[in-house]
Amino acid sequence: MNPETLAKLQANLEVQLPQEYLDVFKSYPFSGEHFGMEMLVNDEGVLVQKNRSTTTKQNKRKHRPTVSDGFFWIGSDGHELSFYVKLGRESHGVWYYNLETGNIQKYCDSAENYLQKCEKIEADEERLPNETTKWPLWKQNLYALSLLIGFILFGYLVFLGVRWLLAYFKLI
Repeated sequence: MNPETLAKLQANLEVQLPQEYLDVFKSYPFSGEHFGMEMLVNDEGVLVQKNRSTTTKQNKRKHRPTVSDGFFWIGSDGHELSFYVKLGRESHGVWYYNLETGNIQKYCDSAENYLQKCEKIEADEERLPNETTKWPLWKQNLYALSLLIGFILFGYLVFLGVRWLLAYFKLI
């Protein structure tokens, strides 16, 4: 987006975006099929749509941040995470809202750090906040293996039960 479009966006939504966020668009780094284009949207129409207050659609239990709360939506992971900047001239970093938990937390300290994280996520060098776990790898693998064995065992028990029923009713 060019400076005129950004000024129009701010006037349209009656907000003051952090200068650091506005500076990102002077040399927008993403193009093509880059995941960063979802995490840092540069489409004025989408930004206006996502940042308009829609009190009728909001779930009272899991209230996503809005412009009236002082947050400006800048992108998402395409699933349950949405990314925000705090409104005002000064930068307060980038925040994320987790739809599953209903919490908003600070993700990184600056737009530059956010861009670096987008690049690392695209290169599969870093995970999104909701994809991280405190379990060590051996425990994750053991859990996955136990799920696999459980599904196989359950399927086998269902198979035996159906076979017994068919034999009981003399259908086989």
